[in-house]
Amino acid sequence: MSAIAIIGIRSGSKGLEHKNIKTFCGKPLVHWIIKAALDALKIDRVIVSTDSEDYRNIALESGAEVPFLRPSSISTDDAKEVDYILHCLNWLRENEGYQPDIVSRLQATSPLQLPDDIDRSIQCLEDDIQATSSMVVSKAMQPPMKAMKISEDNYLIPYCSDIRTGEVVNRQGLTEGYFRSNIISSRCSLLLYSKEQIGNKAIKVEIPIERSIDINTDIDLFIAEKIAEKLSLCCFVNK
Repeated sequence: MSAIAIIGIRSGSKGLEHKNIKTFCGKPLVHWIIKAALDALKIDRVIVSTDSEDYRNIALESGAEVPFLRPSSISTDDAKEVDYILHCLNWLRENEGYQPDIVSRLQATSPLQLPDDIDRSIQCLEDDIQATSSMVVSKAMQPPMKAMKISEDNYLIPYCSDIRTGEVVNRQGLTEGYFRSNIISSRCSLLLYSKEQIGNKAIKVEIPIERSIDINTDIDLFIAEKIAEKLSLCCFVNK
C-alpha cells in the first residue's frame, strides 16, 4: 500500500509560543518527527501542512515536502485537525492526481517517536482489512476509573458514575486505559468519504509511556530532552 505522512504545524500556538520550532536537541522540534517519517520504511512521502512561510522553510530544510501553505480558515484555534488532513489529501488529488492508500498523521510535539512506530501503525492496517485506523498509544499511569471531578457543590466525586462515592478501589481491579501518542494512521478512502479520522475499528499500537510525551510547555520540553538523553535516542546519537 502507498502511504504518506502529514505533519501539521500551524504558527499560532498559544500555550508555548512557536512550540513546533522550539530548539530540541539542537534542531527545531519539527525536525525530529520529519526525520522519523523519512526513515520509516513504509512512508512514501512526508508532507508538512503549515500556514507560515518561515515554518515552511524549516520543514524544507529538514527534508519534508511543503507543496502549499495552509489556508488561514483552517489554521485557527477552533479548526479541527481532520480539516488540514482533508485539505492536504484533496490538494494532492486535485493538483497531482495522487491519492495514497494510507495517511499517517504525525505531530511535531512528539519528538520521541520512532520510524518503527510509524511502520507498525501502517503494517497493522495492511494486515487487517476490517480496521478503519490505527493509533499509537501508551498505557495510562493510572486506570481512568480512578479519576475524580468536582461536583456542582464543589466536592470531589468519582469521574465515572459507576464508582460509588467514597469507595476506594484497588488499581488491580480496574480496567487499564490507554492514551493516544500522536500517531494516527487512517485509510484515505474512508477518511475522504466519511470525514472521520479514526472510524469505529481502530487498532492499538503500543509504545512505552516515556516516549509518548507531548510537548506543550517549557517543562515538557526539558523533560523530553532528559528522556531522550537517558534512552540514547537518535536525536542524541546523531546530534
